[in-house]
Amino acid sequence: MTPLETAVRVIVDLLVRGDYATIEAVTQGKRLDAEQLARAVDEYGRMLVPPTDAWWSSVQITPLSEPASAFHVAAPLWTAEEGRSDLTLELRLQESIPGVFDTEVLDLHVL
Repeated sequence: MTPLETAVRVIVDLLVRGDYATIEAVTQGKRLDAEQLARAVDEYGRMLVPPTDAWWSSVQITPLSEPASAFHVAAPLWTAEEGRSDLTLELRLQESIPGVFDTEVLDLHVL
């Protein structure tokens, strides 16, 4: 598993567990705070579950031109009711030191 995949999986795991406060702490509350994340999940109305093993191949990663070593990530989420859902987590990851990413939650929305 690459450091980028690990960084994304950590945020998805926290989201599935409903640990919005930790996501807010990890992302320093940039863009979406714990309350906004909780509201988005509640409004979706389904129970988030860990994604399947094949999940990573469905995650879209786009390198950003500025700054260097930054990526936009669109990660589909899974629910108990639907399997792969149309709820998507969007992140911006910036490599701060080799193998370590600063993470920002850009959006949590239905595609």
